[in-house]
Amino acid sequence: MVLRETTITWLQRNGYPDLSVADVEEEYTPSEYTKDPYLKNKRIELDSIVANIGAEGLWRFVLHRLKELGPFNYTREVSMPSYETLYTREMVDMKSYLGDYMAGTLREAKEITDNELTEVDGLIDIEAKEKEIRTKWNEIVSKNLGIKTISSEFRKLLERLPKIPRKEEDDNGEG
Repeated sequence: MVLRETTITWLQRNGYPDLSVADVEEEYTPSEYTKDPYLKNKRIELDSIVANIGAEGLWRFVLHRLKELGPFNYTREVSMPSYETLYTREMVDMKSYLGDYMAGTLREAKEITDNELTEVDGLIDIEAKEKEIRTKWNEIVSKNLGIKTISSEFRKLLERLPKIPRKEEDDNGEG
């Protein structure tokens, strides 16, 4: 059975018993060759169906066809929220605090580094310079009493926090 016939038949069986092919078909001369004898001089346009049964009737048929084609996998189309968007207010505040504290701790070192890099005569080894900066800044951070206090408190907190579920535990419903 051709789609046009199955469409009309489905609509007749699902609320539009008086609808016929003759109600919706129109004369037609195709601009391209077709093997389908019906399409050589007739066609059924969606707007003809809508004119006879309304958009709601056509929509019901479209949903019916989609159900026949399914199920659909939307894992690539639906974006999952990033974990950071699910942080509580306290977690966001702590993350901001850490960033601000680190920026304050390294403010002077960053200004010195920026000045050193602003007007350099010649070319430098970027990778080596980045390693040098990281080493200097790590030294500043490791000596900072505030960072030591924060790290110590985090260590204590981490010991009290629940274990992170492993994949096997998630799959088995445990943990």
